[in-house]
Amino acid sequence: MSVKSKLLLLFAVLFTAFAFIFIVNTKGSEVMTRMRALEEFSADAFIDVLHMRRHEKNFIIRSKLEYVDKVENYYLMAKSRIKAISSISDLPECDHALSLLDNYWESFSNLVDSEIHLGLSVDQGLLADFNLAAGRLEAVFEAAADRDMFVRLLIMRRTEKNFLLRGGEEFVDQVAASLTELRAEISASKLAPAQKIDCLAALNDYEEAFRSVVNIQRLRRTLNVRFVHAAREIEPIIIHIRQYSLQERARISSLVNRLILGIELATVLAVSLFVIWIIYSITRPLAGIRAYSHQVASGDLEAGPDVRLKAEFGALYQDINQMVGRLKEKIVQLQEAEQEAVREADRANAAMRRAEEASRMKSVFLSTVSHELRTPLTSVLGFAKIISKRLRKVVFPHLSEVDEECRQAVSQIEGNLDIALAEGMRLTRLVDGVIDLTCLQAGEVDWEVSEQDPAAMLDEAAVAGRDLAREKGLAFSAQSQPDMPRTPASRRWLVKALANLMDNAVKFTDQGSVDCRAEVVGREVVFSVRDSGKGIPVEEQGKVFEMLRQLGDHLTGKPPGLGLGLAVCKEVALRHGGRVWVTSEPGKGSAFYLSIPATPGRAGEKTS
Repeated sequence: MSVKSKLLLLFAVLFTAFAFIFIVNTKGSEVMTRMRALEEFSADAFIDVLHMRRHEKNFIIRSKLEYVDKVENYYLMAKSRIKAISSISDLPECDHALSLLDNYWESFSNLVDSEIHLGLSVDQGLLADFNLAAGRLEAVFEAAADRDMFVRLLIMRRTEKNFLLRGGEEFVDQVAASLTELRAEISASKLAPAQKIDCLAALNDYEEAFRSVVNIQRLRRTLNVRFVHAAREIEPIIIHIRQYSLQERARISSLVNRLILGIELATVLAVSLFVIWIIYSITRPLAGIRAYSHQVASGDLEAGPDVRLKAEFGALYQDINQMVGRLKEKIVQLQEAEQEAVREADRANAAMRRAEEASRMKSVFLSTVSHELRTPLTSVLGFAKIISKRLRKVVFPHLSEVDEECRQAVSQIEGNLDIALAEGMRLTRLVDGVIDLTCLQAGEVDWEVSEQDPAAMLDEAAVAGRDLAREKGLAFSAQSQPDMPRTPASRRWLVKALANLMDNAVKFTDQGSVDCRAEVVGREVVFSVRDSGKGIPVEEQGKVFEMLRQLGDHLTGKPPGLGLGLAVCKEVALRHGGRVWVTSEPGKGSAFYLSIPATPGRAGEKTS
């Protein structure tokens, strides 16, 4: 059997074990979900029954119908929860609990009806009729002016009150006996016939009302006994259902855990046996192949393994034999490639020397051309200034009264002279930039290094930058960290580099601001120039410090200049042992940084 087949078999065992665990977990989760629902429903049903009993007692004590509605609401909720328990469980006690709840509600409803019929207060129901009859009876007897009969009436009323407060049939019999005696006394009394008739009629009405109250009180006692019996049977069955749900949940959880543990133990045992078998079937052939590879490595290309190799290991042995055969061919090819590499290196060195010579010739050419341009350019610019001055001072004042065409010619000549002077100055700056850069690259610069104040150098460079920013309507600021240490530097060249950074920022910013700052960061003095221009794409940021490199469309959007200012900044920073870099995001401006060591050093030696 191949190693692949063995691994597939091991995977099948693991997959089967995980599948069993997943199925047990899934089914267990479903059952546990039902058990949790059963537990929640049983707990809620128990709470509903407690609320129902509480409001039932409130009604019995306070005799207010609002508690009847609350009892009904909790009765219906408890009933719905018992039905839910019955739908997810085959517990037979659920039907019994529903029957008890219905019996409770029926008994409670009958009790409430009897209370309403009797009267929830003295001015309602039969109690109101009885009190009315009793009051009329007292009024008639009091009007009869028979003191003995009125006293006997009051004694009968006290007995009646005892019945209403305590119950008891003996009080009913006493009231009946009192009524009989009162009728006899009325008949034997000397009252007027009309008074006798009124007293007997009032007595009959009182007796009829009292008997109605007695009958309803007897019915209440019967209903109350039934109600108490029904109420006492509810709570035990609800508690039993809740205990059953808790026990079932614990039992099922324990069963699922035991099943999962058994599957896991069986899986661990099976996987361990498979791993031991696979390790033995892999390590033994590997040991033979390793011994064979050591022989080949030691130079014995004719050796072979000392064990029988099958399946993948046999194919591996064949591959090693083929590699040994190709090894000799590769040795020959490597020797030929080495010779070719030597020849390529010679050609590359020759090309490098030619490139270095071309670069040197370019620098010499630029230096020569710049120096040759500088002298005639100075003369042309000087004569142009003299001509402009003489024309404005001597010639133009005498032409103030000439015709319109002559005045237009004078104005055009003045404008052309200004343009010629401005372009001459720009060309002079370009030539100076080329000369500065070639001198820096050639190392022909007198650095004149001394201890300098970084803040003073920033302020000196900011003079020209502030004027340029004012011409374009830009906000310009130059700030320095307080109490900056003096550092060795070439003031002339560092000011020129900072001025180039400011000129570059103003040149590429159409609106917004240019902010310059000098500060100490670690062991470096860092000068920064931030602008709110259009920014530099990421792919172009590494090229901006190259000589003759400018961003933009060279036909339509190329800014003025030759692209030498940032190259000069780079050379100045390197000669001071520092560095330059840029951070930018298109559309959000750029920030150029120039740093030099804050500790004493030697300027003029270029760092990499």
